[in-house]
Amino acid sequence: PQPWHPTPHRPRRAAISSFCASGTNAHIILQEPPDSNTNTADASPAARDRDNGIGSDTPVVWPLSAKTPTALTAQAQRLHHWLTQNPHHHPTPHAPTHTTRTQHPHRTTLIGHNHTQLTTALNHLTTKQPDQISPRPARSRPGRVAFVFPGQGSQWPGMAAGLLEASPVFAEQLERCAEALAPHTDWNLLEAVTDPAQATALDRVDVVQPALFAVMVSLAALWRSYGVEPDAVVGHSQGEIAAACVAGALSLEDAARVVALRSQEIATLGGTGGMLSVARPVAEVHAMLAAAPGLSVAAVNSPTSVLVSGDSAALDAFHEDCVAEDVWVRRIPVDYASHSPHIESLRDRLRTVLGPVRPRAASVAFHSTVAAEQLDTTALDAEYWYSNLRNPVLFEETVRAMAGQGYGVFIEVSPHTVLTTALTQSLEPLGGDPVIAGSLTRDHGWLEDFLTSAGEAWEAGVPVDWSASSAGRPTRRVELPGYAFTRQRFWAGSGGDGDGPRAAGMKSARHPLLTGQLPLAGGKGRLFTGRVSPEEQPWLADHTVFEEVVVPGTAVVELVASAGDRLGGAAVEELTLEAPLLLRDEAVGLQLHVQEPDAEGRAAFTVHAEDGAGGWAQHASGVLGPRAAARGGDPAAGPPRPPQDADPSEPQGDPPAGAVPLALDGLYDRLAERGMGYGRTFRGLRAAWRLGDDIHADVLLDDGGNEVDPRHLLHPALLDAAFHAAFAEWHEKESATALLPFAWSGVRLHRSERAPRALRVRLTPLGPDTLRMTGWDQDGRTVVTVDSVTARPVSPAKLAGARPAAADCLFAVDWTPAAPPADPVATDRMA
Repeated sequence: PQPWHPTPHRPRRAAISSFCASGTNAHIILQEPPDSNTNTADASPAARDRDNGIGSDTPVVWPLSAKTPTALTAQAQRLHHWLTQNPHHHPTPHAPTHTTRTQHPHRTTLIGHNHTQLTTALNHLTTKQPDQISPRPARSRPGRVAFVFPGQGSQWPGMAAGLLEASPVFAEQLERCAEALAPHTDWNLLEAVTDPAQATALDRVDVVQPALFAVMVSLAALWRSYGVEPDAVVGHSQGEIAAACVAGALSLEDAARVVALRSQEIATLGGTGGMLSVARPVAEVHAMLAAAPGLSVAAVNSPTSVLVSGDSAALDAFHEDCVAEDVWVRRIPVDYASHSPHIESLRDRLRTVLGPVRPRAASVAFHSTVAAEQLDTTALDAEYWYSNLRNPVLFEETVRAMAGQGYGVFIEVSPHTVLTTALTQSLEPLGGDPVIAGSLTRDHGWLEDFLTSAGEAWEAGVPVDWSASSAGRPTRRVELPGYAFTRQRFWAGSGGDGDGPRAAGMKSARHPLLTGQLPLAGGKGRLFTGRVSPEEQPWLADHTVFEEVVVPGTAVVELVASAGDRLGGAAVEELTLEAPLLLRDEAVGLQLHVQEPDAEGRAAFTVHAEDGAGGWAQHASGVLGPRAAARGGDPAAGPPRPPQDADPSEPQGDPPAGAVPLALDGLYDRLAERGMGYGRTFRGLRAAWRLGDDIHADVLLDDGGNEVDPRHLLHPALLDAAFHAAFAEWHEKESATALLPFAWSGVRLHRSERAPRALRVRLTPLGPDTLRMTGWDQDGRTVVTVDSVTARPVSPAKLAGARPAAADCLFAVDWTPAAPPADPVATDRMA
């Protein structure tokens, strides 16, 4: 080889031709890549920014992520070294390279305006301990997203000045709001929200409420431009007007009418009343108000935060009483009594001025703090907006109900956070680890402040489309440092068993979900271990609850019964499912611990699974007992035996005499609406009949024609489908919960030469949501008996969620007009 020196003003190109023995010729042309650093290394930072079309006030976002805190620190060190060695690189054009990388659970966000700021930020990261950078991983499924819009209190002078200058999305929406408000106001919106000299104007209710409305609606548009779309909206007091507009329930023009004209009517009440905030539970506040005529509860924000409103003199006296009793109390800076009888004098005027408002069906769920439930938004007429001003705000009750419906992300869309404390106090007692984020804070209203909030949400697991941070700017990909692998070494051990159960001193459990079994020393029983994942057991992905993959209760029952069978034919005497087992992308380890049997042959057991934080969580417990004859009749008295030429893959036998067929059309679609999702493998119900109180049904396992794993006593999907006929006549309208099996007793699975693919079952009701079940195979042999199984309602609070999605920020869908060809297209074909 010899060096090939570059030619000035012309790239180097080379042609390579290759012939093979068959006569095929391959010819390629290579060209050197362009030098992206040409003529920039010696330029000043300002000149480089100018050449790239970058303003000095434009913030840059670099999201960093890794699988562990240690790897995240190492990644920051690599980037710091790279930036230090490449001072000619401005960070903005290279930001897309960061935003399109795989998003790992441990995250941090860097925001800066230039090379120096990002280098300093990276250097600061490298000096921290790993657990200080990312103390906890991002939630893989944080839950549904709710935008929260507060009432008054979040305003501050110049609150929109920074974003109006730096964000075209925010500026465009704010200007649209100004146009919508103009017919109803005699002041300038843009001046009111950007000029600090207009601070006194924000003391007027007829200015501050429309101004806050406009800023909140514009902030919502900014969040959406970063890919954060709300599944629902909720507003506090006048914040409901912005919520209705963002949800699509009110047009921008109608929402502007409501907020402008209603606030003007409120202004006529100035000087007649006021409001106080009291740090006490609402029951205690009601008791305190019994001796304070003229006052009433205006809002319940959290378990220990209540607003009181009413007459000015009565408020003064109540304030003194609170101080004397050492009760925390604070005056709200308003001179009228919202959410009290004072508002009743405005009812007729509000119905008149808001009469032209035409609400419509929303594209986003609207949760009302007037009714504490989701509302049909076509009812948001003039009467509703009077009720919104007159009735107490049920904020705590509303957000707690939302949490029970799977909402796990609450983003306060406002120029300053005023409800995050109330959200935390209301939701923390429920568990579920909600994500609570703000947008801006007082005196910090620039784009980098919003990006900091977006970064905090992203670090918690909320999907954010960071491509928006570089939209409209010159970008190019660069070769950044690769992922900082932790470099663990995994040498293959000696011995032929590898990492199988024998290598760990265990015996095979001979079950698809249980890998090994080990007798524990000291008479502690026997431990079965295994793992579950949709990748290793694809049929598990066909069982979802509120869009979460959940291990079916029948799988737990079947693996326990199989273990009992291995231990001498024990039956599942009792089994209680204490918590659902959710599956993520990675496999989850299982442990079934069966204690030594007592004198009667009964052995207690527990089922644990890895909790994702290095520990184990208990999901089920119960007792294995000696196999005994089934109660409630002879299970052998099964269906008629099939003819000798019957297809063994189908349930056989005529329905019982006198049985009435049940309609099954749309059953699985109705169950899906309740949050109970059954894929193909679990959609086994083929026919059902009612005979008295009993339901008889035929069920068939549909797993794509694959053989049933013979290590199963009974495939869990077939056992699950055996109970689906009970839903055939289930027409309950409430859709906030799903029914899942909870308590089992007297479960006996009978081993056969081949695991059955089809069953005839009989379901007998024993009480509310409680059944007895017997199942027979194609030959009429009893396969399964369940003395009783009880279901319980399950809410989606800890189940719902969305996976983060990655997108290529350098590509966007854009339709380009194409002229039709002038000449007819040739239709000749060549072979």
